[in-house]
Amino acid sequence: MCSLLRTGHTATFVVGNIRENKGDGRMLPLHMHTTQAFDKAGMVLVNDAVLLKPVGTGAMRADRIMSAASKLVGVHQNVCVFSKVSK
Repeated sequence: MCSLLRTGHTATFVVGNIRENKGDGRMLPLHMHTTQAFDKAGMVLVNDAVLLKPVGTGAMRADRIMSAASKLVGVHQNVCVFSKVSK
């Protein structure tokens, strides 16, 4: 996709952290991995923002999730805007 983009144009992605499926609850910093992948493809991060998700259902799930796994309920995702730079 990056090779099809013209120099100076942007690509916007919404990412959120994920957990490994190893049972220890380890989080993978998907924002960081996404930025590194775009960097390798000749793109640079030019903007980022936080996208808030509705809190309603998160508030209803928070007690159960915190009691069972000592984990917070995520109510946001990261918005990353990358620009293609000339090589």
